[in-house]
Amino acid sequence: MQSLPNIVDTLAAEVPDNVWVKVPLSSLDGPEDEDLVWDDVTWRQLSRAVDTMAHWIDLHLGPLATKGETVAYMGVNDIRYPIVILATLKTGYTSLLTSPRNSQQGHSSLLTATSCHKFLYTDELQPAIQSITTTHLSPIKALQIPSLRDLLNPPSSQPPYPNTTPSPSEQDTTLILHSSGTTGLPKPVHIKAGTLNIIPSILSMPTPPGRVNMHEVLYRSPLMLSAAPMFHVMGLNLLLRSLYHQGPLVLLPPGQPPTAPLLIRAIAATNPTSMIAAPSLLEAMASTPAGLAAVSTLEHTLFGGAPLSPSAGNVLAKVTTLVNGLGSTEIFMAASLVPLDPVADWEYLEWNPAAGMHMQPTHDGTSDSHELVVRHLPDPRYQFVFCNFPRLDEWRTRDLFVRHPQREGLWRYVGRVDDVLVLSNGEKMNPVAFEKAVESHATVKGAVVVGAGKFQVGLILEVEGEGEEEDREGILDEVWPCVEEANMPYPAHARVWRTMVRLAVEGKPFVRGAKGSVLRRKTWEVYEREIGEMYDQEAVVEKEGENEEMLEIVRKAVREVMAARKDEVTDEQNLFHLGMDSLQVLQLSQVLGRRCRHVSQAQAFRMIYDQPSIERLTRAITAAGSKLGGTHPVETSSREEKMSRMVHTYSRELPRASTTLATHGNRPSPDGLVVVLTGSTGSLGSYVLHRLIENNQVAHVYCLNRTADGAERQARAFSDRGLGPINFLVTAHPKVTFLHADLAEERFGLEPATYQKLQQRTDVVLLNAWPVNFNSPLDGFESAVAGTRRCVDFAASATRRPHVVFVSSIASVLNYPAVRLDTTKTGDGNDGVVTTSIPEEFELDNSLPLKQGYGESKHVASSILANAARVSGVGVTILRAGQLAGPVDGQGVWNRQEWLPSLIATSKSLGKIPASLGAGDDVIDWLPVDLAAGAILDLSLVHVPGSGNPALDCFNLVNPRTNQWSVVAQAVREFYADCGVSIDVVSYDEWLDDLMAVHAGGVMTGDQVERYPALKLVEFFQEKSLKGAGAGGRVTFATERIVEQSLTMAGVAAVNGEMVKRWLSAWAF
Repeated sequence: MQSLPNIVDTLAAEVPDNVWVKVPLSSLDGPEDEDLVWDDVTWRQLSRAVDTMAHWIDLHLGPLATKGETVAYMGVNDIRYPIVILATLKTGYTSLLTSPRNSQQGHSSLLTATSCHKFLYTDELQPAIQSITTTHLSPIKALQIPSLRDLLNPPSSQPPYPNTTPSPSEQDTTLILHSSGTTGLPKPVHIKAGTLNIIPSILSMPTPPGRVNMHEVLYRSPLMLSAAPMFHVMGLNLLLRSLYHQGPLVLLPPGQPPTAPLLIRAIAATNPTSMIAAPSLLEAMASTPAGLAAVSTLEHTLFGGAPLSPSAGNVLAKVTTLVNGLGSTEIFMAASLVPLDPVADWEYLEWNPAAGMHMQPTHDGTSDSHELVVRHLPDPRYQFVFCNFPRLDEWRTRDLFVRHPQREGLWRYVGRVDDVLVLSNGEKMNPVAFEKAVESHATVKGAVVVGAGKFQVGLILEVEGEGEEEDREGILDEVWPCVEEANMPYPAHARVWRTMVRLAVEGKPFVRGAKGSVLRRKTWEVYEREIGEMYDQEAVVEKEGENEEMLEIVRKAVREVMAARKDEVTDEQNLFHLGMDSLQVLQLSQVLGRRCRHVSQAQAFRMIYDQPSIERLTRAITAAGSKLGGTHPVETSSREEKMSRMVHTYSRELPRASTTLATHGNRPSPDGLVVVLTGSTGSLGSYVLHRLIENNQVAHVYCLNRTADGAERQARAFSDRGLGPINFLVTAHPKVTFLHADLAEERFGLEPATYQKLQQRTDVVLLNAWPVNFNSPLDGFESAVAGTRRCVDFAASATRRPHVVFVSSIASVLNYPAVRLDTTKTGDGNDGVVTTSIPEEFELDNSLPLKQGYGESKHVASSILANAARVSGVGVTILRAGQLAGPVDGQGVWNRQEWLPSLIATSKSLGKIPASLGAGDDVIDWLPVDLAAGAILDLSLVHVPGSGNPALDCFNLVNPRTNQWSVVAQAVREFYADCGVSIDVVSYDEWLDDLMAVHAGGVMTGDQVERYPALKLVEFFQEKSLKGAGAGGRVTFATERIVEQSLTMAGVAAVNGEMVKRWLSAWAF
């Protein structure tokens, strides 16, 4: 068995210039460095740094008293941790890594348990070390180690350290970690050499066919960004990954706390393929568009230590593959499998059958919870825990899970057998001793600690007599000394803050068992609402006197929050080097947000991270106070960011063009074209299908419909439009096949054989189906967007590489004038109205769609298709349809529910028709629906496989020949005059005022809605009074290319009075 230092020296000799880690060494020059550059640290540099540290240990610690003598180390979170671990092994010592978050009692307990009398530390932690050494019962030799810069740049004259490290035996201790201390004081855990030797063999663990072990992701991801603390078992895991599998790591700036902005910078600078971080950091990433965009570049995102909130996980799972891990100091990382469906099942764990994991029912009578138990297997190669505890037959993890409601073998973590609270940042707290200590006060009848899954712990007190919340401060003044005493043994993250204490509600007694003990989980359920309100409310802190100096305010606030180390705090010291954690940042920001009028909590929170000393924080707050005050709005995602997020989600892992080459030379079928059509039963779809049936180039059409009765619906649709008798499709045209499908489902929800047949035969995919709901937000269209991506996957892997024709909408570009004012708007020289012409090209710009979910969804789908054209080589044509009018031929009826028929029916009832269409211009570029279908067919056949046309093409499907609204209004007046109904022409505002008068008349009856159907679209018509469709003048659409490529469009006429009267006759209002 090779020792860890020997592995490093071997790698330094064989691959000296290969990267070990990437770390921004420039940050060593000062915490305010704005231009972080991630530097490569090679195996040669690591080996020399270890040798430098080993020489230093020999010089300052002297000869070993006994083999494997323990030396403690505590430092800022940088690569000196692995350097110290390796150097102590090389010199014969054993490292004890004690967490900077431990209390003084915790440190002292570990030193005593491991007979440790030597303590190494980095300069930033000198005050903490001084406190430990002065309170520990026996003498401690404490030494500050060299700086990281000195270790990485030793003198050229320094000789290599003699490589005399013997090969360890299985049971030799390599280093000492410790338990979390949540069930009392932390306990040392001796990590044996045999445990580390499992790392190389774990990847050979038998795995079910088609599945991936999470260790495969953890150890073989090409470049992993880590936000894990180095003193933690996960930090050790990542060190071992780099040694045994040469998997380079990206680390954050030394000494700086991990934050979402820092992770975003690291991802942008280094392009890692994966990341591992605490759930609280991932939740922060998921809450901002920038964070979500950064995570979307990662193939895998690993997390563990605590549950990830469902809201954050559901968002993240759509842009990256989340890998949930379970680990502890004793078992390292449990052998789980990457989910088969990572979007749906990211929250669940599935154990590798070869790992000896068993789920044992707890039989607590309250839930279907099971405890994870690891059983000792004869083959020792895959079980870390039994190398450290070889005499055990099983290891009870005390972790509780519930099974997936439908899928066998999937388990969701719900807590601990011993009721340890797991906070959202991964920190843990066992409340039993705390609750008992508080309950010892004469006033307190019961105490329940809360906070599972939250950022900090809270406390509910059940007091004797009738304690009301109004008496809270008086009762708390009496009880608080007892709470403070109960807090003392706990680390900072597990302490209860005064503002997080509530009194039990009268009439809501704590739930108790048969012996009178409080049932914590049952009481949580009873107080679910009050607990939620506790975390929703901002902590109330008394405001300091207005004349108090700002410096003293900040000093006092910092010392209150860091009470355990208040005597160590200086004005210049970096608070994070003193051990300030994320909970204390929140507490301090809340205090400052209350005590400093001109700084909000959110601002203070950011300032603490940016200016982490009393002096610098004071300057920042003072500077903020010198500026004009204002509101502090909650940051929300812009519509552009929401679109970007959805595009990222459904553009992930697009098949590459090189893998999607057609097997038949990219040629259409010699027997004629085969077309897949969606949305065939709607108005436009019916006319498109009719044209496809009549076209001799088309051999067969597959209609994919969401309902099982597609053929019957289609027959009725054809009959209603005069396109054929009711039995037209069934008896006369066997070239049409109707399939019950859902595009958003895998294989469109079709049987595998049917899907494969489509893939072998299809030449064109005509994507026409889309939900029409102008009130729905973007996420209401996500199923349709998902179906677009499924179409891409279908086309990319189909035999003939079919061309995808997408019927989009001009709503996807109607904000164009507002964002292109400087470059495309000109006056036409006649009426002075500024005109914007929208070109026949597609842009990924998310600011272009109309500000409504429908147009945004069409833009998102078009963006995904554009990405597919670029990445996958799928041929794509985007047709932006404008207002489709009634047909010019046949007996079809323009849908009465649309805005124009509603306007005309209402105008008849009002006796008034508007002279214009609102604040925009009155150009009519409507295209009759049957002619639109003809144009779609023209362009679909032009872009068949092998046509030589560009991979991505875009056209404006609007009438190239326009007319004026006045022509329509006049035709309406003439038509109804012939029927004896007089209609006056009035201003748009007068027409709208009359409509609103009807709207304001009270509850609308069915008769009113029938007579005034515009009432159902009143917001639409109100908006038109404020702005035209183009939001900035007259909008026209370039149509030169569509006229050139479509014979139908070349021959289309402008909408005229006769067409309008024909539609009026069909409506029969």
